[in-house]
Amino acid sequence: MTRIIVADNLLDHAKKSAEQVNLLLSGVASPVVFFPTGSSPMGMYRELTKPAKSPNVDWANATVFALDEYLGVQPKDHESFRNQLWQAVVKPLGLTTGQLVTPDSETSNPIDEARIYQSKIESHPRVALAVLGVGRNGHLAFNEPGTPIDSVTHVAELTDQTRSDNSAFFQKREVPRRAITMGLSTIMRAEAVIVLALGVQKTRAIEALLAGAWDAEWPISALTAHENVLVILDKECGKGLGLA
Repeated sequence: MTRIIVADNLLDHAKKSAEQVNLLLSGVASPVVFFPTGSSPMGMYRELTKPAKSPNVDWANATVFALDEYLGVQPKDHESFRNQLWQAVVKPLGLTTGQLVTPDSETSNPIDEARIYQSKIESHPRVALAVLGVGRNGHLAFNEPGTPIDSVTHVAELTDQTRSDNSAFFQKREVPRRAITMGLSTIMRAEAVIVLALGVQKTRAIEALLAGAWDAEWPISALTAHENVLVILDKECGKGLGLA
């Protein structure tokens, strides 16, 4: 089932997103979560990491998995997803470096590293929550259009559109052409899914989700098979859906 919340503005979007994360993780022992990077979740992370904002979440024993990671970046690089998650949410919540699990971005064998990362995820029988951004082409994590619905963690070739959309985060180098990403079926392991969508450019992707059927050209449509999906939109995204 897919539910939708429309936020009034960016601050309201951030607060509502953080409230839902806290609600879904409240009382869960040693929660395992999948967290995204990019611009969409940053407001949510600021709200989550405010003092006493999530008193009922067992962050001290949590495990945070990154949805994906560029190949060829160093973990401490500004552009690396490990660094972004560490700075934005993991460190402010008081977690240790060992509680943040990311693919090895410097590996000499990406295919083997993808298998290793998948096995690390599968070592946890319960994933409480996946928080996802969505690309304008409907990609989830780095599952680009055409990715099989039964895909597991793999090496992804990034489209020109995705690289262009992410170029703002790369000031002194080109956006990498490859990344290790959780597959669609890996993401679907989560008991609950929150999708964050900001801006009119994301409207078409949300339409593909609400259409209710799998369409390989819109990877987000894989979530139609999930029983617990919450989409949190801003008004700009909602206008095209007749929701704002």
